[in-house]
Amino acid sequence: MTPPRPEERGWCRRATGRRSSPWPAGTYLEEDRLPDEVAAFEERYSDPARWMRALAWQGQESAADSPFVEQQLAAVRAAASKALGHPVTWDTLAEARGDAPEAGSFGQSLAAAGCELLAIVSVGIRVNGFLDLFR
Repeated sequence: MTPPRPEERGWCRRATGRRSSPWPAGTYLEEDRLPDEVAAFEERYSDPARWMRALAWQGQESAADSPFVEQQLAAVRAAASKALGHPVTWDTLAEARGDAPEAGSFGQSLAAAGCELLAIVSVGIRVNGFLDLFR
Protein backbone atom coordinates (compact mmCIF):
# COMPACT_ATOMS: atom_id res chain seq x y z
CA MET A 1 0.00 0.00 0.00
CA THR A 2 1.50 3.32 -1.00
CA PRO A 3 0.91 6.47 1.01
CA PRO A 4 -1.21 9.19 -0.53
CA ARG A 5 0.34 12.18 -2.22
CA PRO A 6 0.72 15.23 0.03
CA GLU A 7 -2.29 16.96 -1.48
CA GLU A 8 -4.50 13.89 -0.77
CA ARG A 9 -3.59 13.37 2.89
CA GLY A 10 -6.24 15.67 4.33
CA TRP A 11 -8.84 14.20 1.99
CA CYS A 12 -8.05 10.67 3.20
CA ARG A 13 -8.58 11.65 6.79
CA ARG A 14 -11.83 13.46 6.04
CA ALA A 15 -13.09 10.54 3.93
CA THR A 16 -12.34 7.84 6.51
CA GLY A 17 -13.31 9.95 9.51
CA ARG A 18 -10.28 8.66 11.42
CA ARG A 19 -7.49 10.68 12.93
CA SER A 20 -5.22 7.66 13.13
CA SER A 21 -3.74 6.87 9.77
CA PRO A 22 -1.44 4.17 8.43
CA TRP A 23 0.61 7.14 7.21
CA PRO A 24 1.57 9.04 10.38
CA ALA A 25 3.22 11.72 8.29
CA GLY A 26 -0.17 12.70 6.89
CA THR A 27 -1.47 14.21 10.10
CA TYR A 28 1.83 16.00 10.80
CA LEU A 29 1.00 18.53 8.10
CA GLU A 30 -2.63 19.03 9.20
CA GLU A 31 -3.45 22.37 10.81
CA ASP A 32 -5.85 20.75 13.31
CA ARG A 33 -3.37 18.09 14.38
CA LEU A 34 -3.14 17.06 18.02
CA PRO A 35 0.00 17.58 20.13
CA ASP A 36 0.22 13.83 20.83
CA GLU A 37 0.22 13.15 17.07
CA VAL A 38 3.16 15.54 16.64
CA ALA A 39 5.01 13.94 19.56
CA ALA A 40 4.39 10.43 18.21
CA PHE A 41 5.63 11.41 14.74
CA GLU A 42 8.77 13.09 16.10
CA GLU A 43 9.46 10.12 18.37
CA ARG A 44 8.99 7.56 15.59
CA TYR A 45 11.32 9.44 13.24
CA SER A 46 14.11 10.43 15.61
CA ASP A 47 15.67 13.40 13.78
CA PRO A 48 14.66 16.11 11.28
CA ALA A 49 16.28 14.35 8.29
CA ARG A 50 14.08 11.32 8.95
CA TRP A 51 11.08 13.66 9.34
CA MET A 52 11.80 14.91 5.83
CA ARG A 53 12.04 11.38 4.46
CA ALA A 54 8.79 10.39 6.19
CA LEU A 55 6.95 13.42 4.82
CA ALA A 56 8.32 12.62 1.33
CA TRP A 57 7.55 16.07 -0.04
CA GLN A 58 8.69 16.74 -3.58
CA GLY A 59 9.47 20.14 -4.98
CA GLN A 60 9.25 23.53 -3.29
CA GLU A 61 7.32 24.34 -0.14
CA SER A 62 5.48 27.03 -2.10
CA ALA A 63 3.58 24.26 -3.92
CA ALA A 64 1.76 23.39 -0.67
CA ASP A 65 -2.00 23.80 -0.60
CA SER A 66 -2.03 26.03 2.49
CA PRO A 67 0.23 28.54 4.22
CA PHE A 68 0.34 26.33 7.33
CA VAL A 69 1.70 23.35 5.37
CA GLU A 70 4.20 25.61 3.64
CA GLN A 71 5.44 26.90 7.02
CA GLN A 72 5.66 23.37 8.46
CA LEU A 73 7.63 22.09 5.47
CA ALA A 74 10.02 25.05 5.63
CA ALA A 75 10.53 24.53 9.38
CA VAL A 76 11.27 20.81 8.93
CA ARG A 77 13.71 21.52 6.08
CA ALA A 78 15.48 24.20 8.14
CA ALA A 79 15.75 21.83 11.12
CA ALA A 80 17.16 19.08 8.89
CA SER A 81 19.69 21.48 7.36
CA LYS A 82 20.80 22.51 10.84
CA ALA A 83 21.00 18.90 12.07
CA LEU A 84 23.02 17.75 9.05
CA GLY A 85 25.26 20.81 9.08
CA HIS A 86 24.62 21.79 5.46
CA PRO A 87 21.65 23.03 3.44
CA VAL A 88 19.28 20.38 2.07
CA THR A 89 16.26 20.58 -0.17
CA TRP A 90 13.37 18.19 -0.52
CA ASP A 91 14.82 16.93 -3.79
CA THR A 92 18.41 16.48 -2.57
CA LEU A 93 17.75 14.87 0.81
CA ALA A 94 18.20 11.38 -0.62
CA GLU A 95 21.81 12.30 -1.39
CA ALA A 96 22.51 13.53 2.16
CA ARG A 97 24.68 11.09 4.05
CA GLY A 98 24.93 12.89 7.38
CA ASP A 99 22.24 10.95 9.20
CA ALA A 100 22.85 7.47 10.55
CA PRO A 101 20.63 4.52 9.67
CA GLU A 102 18.04 3.39 12.15
CA ALA A 103 19.56 1.26 14.88
CA GLY A 104 18.31 -2.31 14.95
CA SER A 105 17.19 -4.07 18.08
CA PHE A 106 19.09 -6.81 19.87
CA GLY A 107 16.47 -9.31 18.67
CA GLN A 108 17.08 -8.38 15.05
CA SER A 109 20.83 -8.81 15.51
CA LEU A 110 20.32 -12.16 17.19
CA ALA A 111 18.03 -13.34 14.39
CA ALA A 112 20.57 -12.26 11.76
CA ALA A 113 23.37 -14.13 13.58
CA GLY A 114 21.16 -17.23 13.77
CA CYS A 115 20.48 -17.10 10.04
CA GLU A 116 24.19 -16.75 9.30
CA LEU A 117 25.00 -19.72 11.54
CA LEU A 118 22.30 -21.81 9.86
CA ALA A 119 23.69 -20.93 6.41
CA ILE A 120 27.24 -21.88 7.48
CA VAL A 121 26.09 -25.21 8.93
CA SER A 122 24.04 -25.95 5.80
CA VAL A 123 27.01 -25.25 3.52
CA GLY A 124 29.24 -27.37 5.77
CA ILE A 125 26.88 -30.36 5.59
CA ARG A 126 26.68 -30.09 1.80
CA VAL A 127 30.46 -29.83 1.41
CA ASN A 128 30.95 -32.81 3.74
CA GLY A 129 28.43 -34.83 1.72
CA PHE A 130 30.15 -33.88 -1.53
CA LEU A 131 33.55 -34.93 -0.15
CA ASP A 132 32.12 -38.26 1.02
CA LEU A 133 31.27 -39.10 -2.58
CA PHE A 134 34.98 -39.35 -3.39
CA ARG A 135 36.13 -41.39 -0.40
